[in-house]
Amino acid sequence: MLLIKRFLMGISAFVLTGCMAAGEDAAQEWVSKQRLAGNPMPSGALPSIEDTPPATFTAINVVDPFSPERVSQQRAISSAQQGDSNGKVYFSNLPLSAVRNVGFIASQGHRSTAVDGAGVYVYPQVGDRLGNEQIEIVEISAKGIRMRQVDGSEFWLSHKGGKGS
Repeated sequence: MLLIKRFLMGISAFVLTGCMAAGEDAAQEWVSKQRLAGNPMPSGALPSIEDTPPATFTAINVVDPFSPERVSQQRAISSAQQGDSNGKVYFSNLPLSAVRNVGFIASQGHRSTAVDGAGVYVYPQVGDRLGNEQIEIVEISAKGIRMRQVDGSEFWLSHKGGKGS
C-alpha cells in the first residue's frame, strides 16, 4: 500500500512539473513572437490630469432630520393634513421664534390676542395654530398664550414675544 502511494505521488509530481514547464515555454515563445513581429503591447494614452476646484459645503440651511423640532413639525403637518384641527393656521412660513405676542383683548368674556409675524398682525383664537411647527393655542389670558406642542408639552408665549414655561 505504501509503495502504491509513493508511486502515485511521483507520477503526480512529474506530470505537474511537465505542465508548468510546457506552459511557461509557450508563454515565452508567444512574447518573443510578438517582439519580432513589431507589435508592441497595446497601451492607451494616459488621460491628462485636471485640477478641479475644491467644493465648499456649508450646512447653514440644512435641517437635522433627527431634531425633535423637525419631528414635531412633521407630526403637526401630518395631523393638520388629516383634519384633526378645527382652527386656522397662522404664519405657517415662519418659525414660532419669529412670532411675537403683542397684545391681549378681553371683551364680554371673550379673549383674543394680537400676534405679530414679520410685520403682519393677526388675531388668533383658542384652537388655532401658530408657526411652521403649527403649535396649538390652548388658552389666551392676560399672562399670554398657553400653547401645546404635538408631543403634549405646553409653554407660555408671553406678551412681547417671550417664551416661558
